[in-house]
Amino acid sequence: MKLKVLALLLVSAMLLVTAGGSSPHVTANPSAVPPPLGTAASFVGLAGSTFTNTGSGVYYGNVGVSPGTEVVGFPPGEVRQGAIHAGDAVALQAQIDATSAYNALAIQPCDVNLTDQDLGGMTLSPGVYCFNTSAQLTGDLVLDALGDPNAVWVFQTGSTLTTASGSSVRVINGGQALNVFWQVGSSATLGTTTRFIGNILADQSITLVTGAGLFGRALALHGAVTMDTNGSPPIAFAPVTDLSIVKSVDPANAVPGQPITYTLTFFNVGNVQTTGVTITDTIPISVTGTSVISSGVAITPVNGTRYVWDIATLAAGQGGVITITGQLSATLPAGIFTNTAVITTSAQDSDSSNNSSSVGVNVAPPVTLTLNTVGRGSVTREPPGSGGLPYYIYPAGIVVTLTATPDAGWHFSGWSGDLGGAANPAQVTMDADKTITATFECRIYLPLVQKNN
Repeated sequence: MKLKVLALLLVSAMLLVTAGGSSPHVTANPSAVPPPLGTAASFVGLAGSTFTNTGSGVYYGNVGVSPGTEVVGFPPGEVRQGAIHAGDAVALQAQIDATSAYNALAIQPCDVNLTDQDLGGMTLSPGVYCFNTSAQLTGDLVLDALGDPNAVWVFQTGSTLTTASGSSVRVINGGQALNVFWQVGSSATLGTTTRFIGNILADQSITLVTGAGLFGRALALHGAVTMDTNGSPPIAFAPVTDLSIVKSVDPANAVPGQPITYTLTFFNVGNVQTTGVTITDTIPISVTGTSVISSGVAITPVNGTRYVWDIATLAAGQGGVITITGQLSATLPAGIFTNTAVITTSAQDSDSSNNSSSVGVNVAPPVTLTLNTVGRGSVTREPPGSGGLPYYIYPAGIVVTLTATPDAGWHFSGWSGDLGGAANPAQVTMDADKTITATFECRIYLPLVQKNN
């Protein structure tokens, strides 16, 4: 015991700690060794009791449980480049190998004791870092490989590992995410939208709260693994490049000469930074007088092309919006006009199914809705159409909801013309010109007369 204490004192004496504001750079005397994971290396998530997914998250690698047998949430979760192993021999062997790796991590000599210190704001070189009890990450932790691609980090926690919402771990200067190991004495919880890297080996449970991402592995020896993957990047132990784009249009039913807006919403839904991103849209020439604005990330038109843009580097989980507004040509013939937006990258995209998005606009000859009122009250329309009181113009076939609102002291008594009855609100299908009248009647209150004997 005395020799171990002396060794720790000698190692501590060799630490080089330089304060950089709130972001100290700690250089350890590296003794960290990566443990063999054996068959557990093929698992991106492994539980002891139950594995639960919530959301449409994508898992790259095996997912399993042992000695438990319950894996839930698939679908909507999806496993790619792997399989689900619920209490079978493969999951059992993976647990045996994960336990061996956990024990190998736990006995490595500590280079730096960080007990009672928050990992947020630190920059750590390769080595073994230990916490006597719990470890907390609030903010950004940077792991500096110092140019060594084989650099290893081991974090030993006596009890829990917890991250605050929006926290992150990243490696720089040649470091590899899978050379980061978190040996957790009890349970680990990654807070909302955390971006975490490394192999988590927890004696009990591992929880990813809504939108948290893991570039590594979640291996729980005895407890549950619970992941809410709504809004999460892929859960994977390898780099995943995946871009998505969704195009929408307003209105979807239009008439010639009407204003129109296209919206392109794009994301890097992979787990690594993506460069060389381009978006190409096919706005028809019948949309004139267009303007383009963007938000969330910078865009640059390519060689003066109107609807092709180079997109700035996208971090994992980052996205943006491009909005194109214009006006349909007044001489546009009737028909459905479909166009497509495509997002590409110089890297190999792992999922091409979400790289394009198409929308159609149904352009039809206009029909007119003439609205009249009798009495005192008003009628609102949804959608409102174009034009003004009492004539409103719509594409043929659209359904308009009418709501009658009487003035004080009046009540709505019913519709007449091309719409009957007293339903309020009521709907009318604009398959031809329509004339509709809303009638409001005054409420008459008679005085109360009391007869005296």
